[in-house]
Amino acid sequence: MYADAAASEHDTDSDLAAFHDPVPETGEEEQDTLFPLFVVTNPPGTVSVTAAISGQLQQIQLSAQASKMTESELGHEIQRTAAVAIKKAQAGLNYFVYSTLVKQGMDHSSARNFVEFGMHLPNIEQAKEAEADFVAQYRRE
Repeated sequence: MYADAAASEHDTDSDLAAFHDPVPETGEEEQDTLFPLFVVTNPPGTVSVTAAISGQLQQIQLSAQASKMTESELGHEIQRTAAVAIKKAQAGLNYFVYSTLVKQGMDHSSARNFVEFGMHLPNIEQAKEAEADFVAQYRRE
């Protein structure tokens, strides 16, 4: 089995921690999903956004504290949180497509180039950077 150093960077457990199904709340029906969901919560915990691997938003949850925000502030917060959730989901799709192509026999470099430049999908490192920038914005505010 062939593996290059760049490919093994994508195979760490911490990078794959984003591949999880959120635990349903009491009273919610558990849904079987074919692909993982990506959940991002803003640092104050007022907004949580769930995105599917396609980048489509699945759910937006607001805490009771969100009612203290103005409509404009809340809208802006949802947009910022959703942008990070979408980027994480797209990075998950990058990994999924990349892994599938490699399993089908495509070399690592060609598969990586295809998903990042042909499909314009962010990689895991770019998604982590977006999330770190998102958190850093709160430290500056």
